[in-house]
Amino acid sequence: YISNTKELLPDDWEKWWKDKDTRLVHFIGKDNIVFHCIVFPAMLKAEGSYILPDNVPANEFLNLEGDKISTSRNWAVWLHEYLRDFYSENGYTDAPKILSDYAKDNENFQVKAGFIDGSAVDAKSIDELAKLPPKEVLIAQVLGGLNGPIQGFANVASGVIRGLVIALNAIAEKQSA
Repeated sequence: YISNTKELLPDDWEKWWKDKDTRLVHFIGKDNIVFHCIVFPAMLKAEGSYILPDNVPANEFLNLEGDKISTSRNWAVWLHEYLRDFYSENGYTDAPKILSDYAKDNENFQVKAGFIDGSAVDAKSIDELAKLPPKEVLIAQVLGGLNGPIQGFANVASGVIRGLVIALNAIAEKQSA
């Protein structure tokens, strides 16, 4: 947990784990009660500089296809797979948009960081992804950008051809007169 926070927020990870003003809450499944209520707090206390959990609400077991979800047994719904399977049509913009919209409506909710394809991204990057238009609009914008120079070239080429036709017509009129 701590190393993950260090990777996500290398400059200010300590405020999440060592700041006395931080309220640490572990939301867990009931199979992790012993670790999160006894083992992990004992490790934190023994080290001395870490805060201890204020609360450890435990939930019932969650099942996936009839079997208990367990990250240690690799039986879980992983975020990168969820994004790939459910948001692949629109890339990585849907989840940040949903989170951003939720944060606007819920002042106590803040997006701090995340992972995309195994790489840590900060809140600013997630916010920028949330601002991106849908995939179809992006493609249209790129095609529109490509169309401008092509249209300009076509206009120049047609102008040259038009000038050539006018010159040829003038020569033909001069010869026939």
